[in-house]
Amino acid sequence: MSSSQPFQNLNYDQLLDVLLLTKTATAIHIGEDAYIQFANEAMLTIWGKDKQVIGKTLEDALPELKGQPFIAMFKKVWNEGLTISGSDTKADLKIDGVIKPFYFEYRAVKDTNGKVLCILHTAVDVTERFLKTEFFEQAKEKEGALLREQLLNEELAASVKKLGMVNEELKQSQESLFSINLELEDRVEERTRRLSESESRFRIMVEQSPVPMLVTLGIEMYYDVVNQPMLDLIGKDASVIGKPWQEAVPEMEGQAIMDQLMDTYTSGKDWTGNEIPVTFSKNGEAVLGYYNISYRPLIENGETFGMLQSAVDVTDLVKSRLEVERINKEQSTLNKELAATNEELASSNEKLAAVNNELSVTNEELSNAQDSLQDMIVGLAESDLRFRSLVEQAPIAITVLKTSDLVI
Repeated sequence: MSSSQPFQNLNYDQLLDVLLLTKTATAIHIGEDAYIQFANEAMLTIWGKDKQVIGKTLEDALPELKGQPFIAMFKKVWNEGLTISGSDTKADLKIDGVIKPFYFEYRAVKDTNGKVLCILHTAVDVTERFLKTEFFEQAKEKEGALLREQLLNEELAASVKKLGMVNEELKQSQESLFSINLELEDRVEERTRRLSESESRFRIMVEQSPVPMLVTLGIEMYYDVVNQPMLDLIGKDASVIGKPWQEAVPEMEGQAIMDQLMDTYTSGKDWTGNEIPVTFSKNGEAVLGYYNISYRPLIENGETFGMLQSAVDVTDLVKSRLEVERINKEQSTLNKELAATNEELASSNEKLAAVNNELSVTNEELSNAQDSLQDMIVGLAESDLRFRSLVEQAPIAITVLKTSDLVI
């Protein structure tokens, strides 16, 4: 035979569902004011209320208890970690127009460190017990009368025997119910302890995370858990804890990121955004930064009750990228200007080349003209020599006058 367990234990949600179905009136309260965290149908019936009382204090939910000792008993149980039950908690309540007696029990449920987590509130209808007692008293009176008259009633004896059997069955049922209640109490206590440990671990994870993180509660975004990196990022101190966002970071009013935060809370869907511009007030000065932001709704029973928020400061990276883009843009403009200048220089070079070609042709023409002039000068010189020689050798007198020597 296998030593493994042949069945799977119920989880805590299933146990709470079972607790809702039990005929034993059961409720769970938190705090000395006895805030109602849980109440099954049996307890709601006793109170004559519906589920709208969940979340209220016992005194607000049942104003008729004012002036009675029960509210003070709850405070005593919460503050001292006691269990109060028995005749001290007897109450006669009107159910469906009938007055019925009830015994209540207020049991403080503690964690492993002895800290009170909640108060387990149960109520037992003792109508049958009182009816039984009344029946026995009447039976004894009749039996005494019959004994005095020496008349035995066999039918009454049979009824008494049958009633004894019924009482025995009732006793066994009560013992079984008491055992179930004890088991449920232990399971509720264990579930409460585990929930408390889970919440504690979650808070430690957020507080010790190197990434800036915070947890807000409710649509008002009350700052519940904020780690030091997040306080440094938003330029605040621990005094923001417990405040709504309007008081914690009033400079966020009107910024687009707050609309996204509210949309995420309403939709219940995760959201992540990169390089989101946000302005925080640090040391009295408005500082614009860029952040990679993540929002994760905290959901219970299909309803969003809070938000886990994280942010990473990427301001330096964004500013560096923007500066590189600016430099690249200026470089592109400069390159365009240089290209235009190069085109102008190329055009000027072409013009200079054409001028150089023209100058080269002109120089060649000048050189040719100089050569012709030189030949002409040489020819003239030679003609002058021949003329002088002819004059000197002529047989007649010849005088050569300059134009300036002529007198008219």
